[in-house]
Amino acid sequence: KTKRYLTRRTEIMSYSKVGTSDEQKPFKTWEEPISNTNISDFKSLIKENKSGKCQLKTKTSVLPSFHNHVVKNLGSSSLFGENQWTYSHHTYEVYGCVGSACGYYIFSASRDMHINIIHIYQMKLVQRFKAHDSTIMRVRRLRDDSKIFTCSFDKKIKIWSLDKTNDYSNTPTLDRTLEGHTEWVYDIALSPDETQLLSVGSDKNGIIWDWKEGEQKLKLQNRHKQPIRCCCWSEDGKLAITGSQDALIILWDASNANVVRTLQGHTTYVLCLCSKGNILISGSSDKTIRVWSLDSGKVRRTISYHNKNVESVCFYKGVEKIVSGSLDKTIRLFDINSGIQEHIIEGHTGGVYC
Repeated sequence: KTKRYLTRRTEIMSYSKVGTSDEQKPFKTWEEPISNTNISDFKSLIKENKSGKCQLKTKTSVLPSFHNHVVKNLGSSSLFGENQWTYSHHTYEVYGCVGSACGYYIFSASRDMHINIIHIYQMKLVQRFKAHDSTIMRVRRLRDDSKIFTCSFDKKIKIWSLDKTNDYSNTPTLDRTLEGHTEWVYDIALSPDETQLLSVGSDKNGIIWDWKEGEQKLKLQNRHKQPIRCCCWSEDGKLAITGSQDALIILWDASNANVVRTLQGHTTYVLCLCSKGNILISGSSDKTIRVWSLDSGKVRRTISYHNKNVESVCFYKGVEKIVSGSLDKTIRLFDINSGIQEHIIEGHTGGVYC
């Protein structure tokens, strides 16, 4: 059994690129080390790998994904955009996902009302549980992976404790349900110090929660004229930021719910937000990504490469790059200073929501 896996993976590896340049360096045997610092992890992965339920839809399949992880640790992006493998455990669209702190697991949320926990390198679904009674839009986690937070069209936010003792195979325990929204909850975001939770919904309101006590601290209301689709925090935790179907982004003082600034520039729905330092990036159904200065409230750059809704944005490599996902079925990488598209990743057959 072990020999079969070793042989298979060796053959796949012969097509992979590793290292810090574009030069191909095929591996012919497992004994050839990636680097002196990572060979022990590499061997342990071989020993623990087991077959899981997974659909492979890539030429470079299983092993390159681990090499991608190692190369990233070594500070290289030479494998950015290479397809790893495809998981098909959800029965409907996946609207939210987040990786674990250790880098070995993915938590995903779907319209099928379930949360899935997947071991990336074992290609294994380790846990699947029904978390809500309607579409789950987002899943977030604490930095130590001890808890995850979910929000749903059932108007609820739920907090779950994770049991890591058996590789998450035990069903998470529901700690608390937060109820305050009167309509769908679209998005949630943890404050930088993880003491507060920001939630937004189609009731046009935002709520800042003391999630440990289950209490509402502040309500962000009477400003947006349409459902609020997305939210985030400034990196210093002083601003709660919301984006709405009214095409506006509002910066709120997180200590008193006063409006600090309103950002205008998008022409239709604001669907996603991400903030780091003095920079805010937003994606919209107007097909653009906008880069904002939080200090001045001005647009620094508008990026127009997608041809459908921009559903997700995040920073990559500090604040040097932007990664975006869209209903045009692509993931794209941009240089934040020039706005130039550096990579386009295609492989999804539907929209990319997270």
